[in-house]
Amino acid sequence: MATDAWRVEAGRVRAAQSSTFDAPDRFPPGTATPDGVLVMRNVTARRRPLPAPAAARW
Repeated sequence: MATDAWRVEAGRVRAAQSSTFDAPDRFPPGTATPDGVLVMRNVTARRRPLPAPAAARW
């Protein structure tokens, strides 16, 4: 995402889910907790695709 007008406000986490951090085989319950959130409103943004990763040469 690209923008010339970054404006953020502090927010409050009401609920959070993550397929990575909610996996008990990777993170035991309670070891990964959100500590904050930033909210962007009314910001004009452009999405640009990332370039393809270079192939590894072994």
